[in-house]
Amino acid sequence: MKPRFINGKMDKQSVKRVMDDCQVTVRDRFNEGLTTRKAIYKNYPEALPDVPVVDMEALRDHPDFLEKHKAVINPNEQEETIALLAGSVLVTTGFDNYEPKEGEFGYKNIPNVITLPQLNRLMELSPEKLVYNGKEIRSVAFIYCVGSRQKKGENKYCSRQCCTSTIYTALQLKEKYGKIQNYHLYRDIRTYGKQEILYDRASKQGDLFFKYEEKELPTVEMNGNAITLKVKDYLTNKKELEITPDLVVLVTGMVARADAPHISELFKIPIGNDKFFNEIHPKLKPVETVIKGVYIGGTCQGPKNVSEAVQSSLAGASKITALLKSGTVMGDPVVARIDADVCTWCGKCSEVCDYTAIRETITKAGKHIAGVNRSVCTGCGICAPVCPVNAIEVAKYTDHEIEAMIDGFAAEVEIREEDVSSVNEGKEDFVAAHMKEYPQIWKDILDTLDTEKKTIPEMVDTLNMAPEMVTWHLMTMNKYGVVSPAGTNDKEEYYYYKIK
Repeated sequence: MKPRFINGKMDKQSVKRVMDDCQVTVRDRFNEGLTTRKAIYKNYPEALPDVPVVDMEALRDHPDFLEKHKAVINPNEQEETIALLAGSVLVTTGFDNYEPKEGEFGYKNIPNVITLPQLNRLMELSPEKLVYNGKEIRSVAFIYCVGSRQKKGENKYCSRQCCTSTIYTALQLKEKYGKIQNYHLYRDIRTYGKQEILYDRASKQGDLFFKYEEKELPTVEMNGNAITLKVKDYLTNKKELEITPDLVVLVTGMVARADAPHISELFKIPIGNDKFFNEIHPKLKPVETVIKGVYIGGTCQGPKNVSEAVQSSLAGASKITALLKSGTVMGDPVVARIDADVCTWCGKCSEVCDYTAIRETITKAGKHIAGVNRSVCTGCGICAPVCPVNAIEVAKYTDHEIEAMIDGFAAEVEIREEDVSSVNEGKEDFVAAHMKEYPQIWKDILDTLDTEKKTIPEMVDTLNMAPEMVTWHLMTMNKYGVVSPAGTNDKEEYYYYKIK
């Protein structure tokens, strides 16, 4: 937690007097650098908590001011790390706006070239007239896909929400300031869903749309005191058009936050080629990550509009709420297991574990061995091959099981042709003849189903085994046609299973 450098014991009036006395100003990042702010500031009056922040870097060169107000300003405050014990985490760290390179469409080289986020702040700061660099703006040209869909650049993806944001801003310009001519230089308009209504409104209000391609980008030049914008319009058979807008707005896309790699390292969240966080599956598990209890939502996953970001974040929150409401979490039976008799604790397994699931433990006999946190372990198996004494195995993938499968694949099998009718008539003999090939737990499950169909809880009670173990093996047996569902119980809570 970053310090505010404000003495928390001082009253608001004392703090306000110091703010009024401060004459040091810097560029205001909240307003995209369009204005300046004092070195002691609040971004806006309603900001919470109701305590200003001191920009200590800006005041370092003003020791007299710091000495004068040392009762209010505490320059010795340090960043504080707060430790929280949590069973689940929802990561919604958001995005950064793409920052155009110097000279890209005249950015930073031509005075009246700004980005869409800067225009939005400019509109907020201009209640009656849209004024920039001392001149009232009467025409605005938007250049789309700046920093997105780059065939040769890093950002090859579409930011999705930019088209809608731009057209909505154009509508707000006309509504707020009246007669402003909007020009839209686009590659493709992607106002999907109900947002197409905004595109229709912009067209009807007189906005002009020109289509360009990446291989023939628009050019922005300064001729005297006026901007000249040239574009080859593909809607008029590549006719070169020349526009002289008062303001050029670069429609920048979303990029992953600069601190995304650091957050990824902390929570072990995979990062995709676009540098955004990756979920397990975009359709089946859209907010889950490979780490149990870590969920992601919003634009840290990739470009989204506001409604999509809220929906994904709510989905992540719902997942966590479901865990809390259930009271218990079903563990995965496929986890690493340690042979305490063999393990000598060298620490190599702990070093390679990406999920911090292995730590040093001490047995009752006082021996130091590796201990596996079953709630965190994902059963990836990366720890097993690095163990120098072969003390680690993964459940369901033990050396014995793997070797048995290899032997099974390598074994010579005589394939006989049989009449289908004879197979049906001798079904009981067929099952009995192959029982010796099944694992013991399969035999136990089949014994419980020998006389009647049963649900998983009934089988668990009969076998006195862990529910997740019975479920895992039963689903495998169902997959290979050994058992099959046989309807549900009276409360429709569980399926019955029978021998197929």
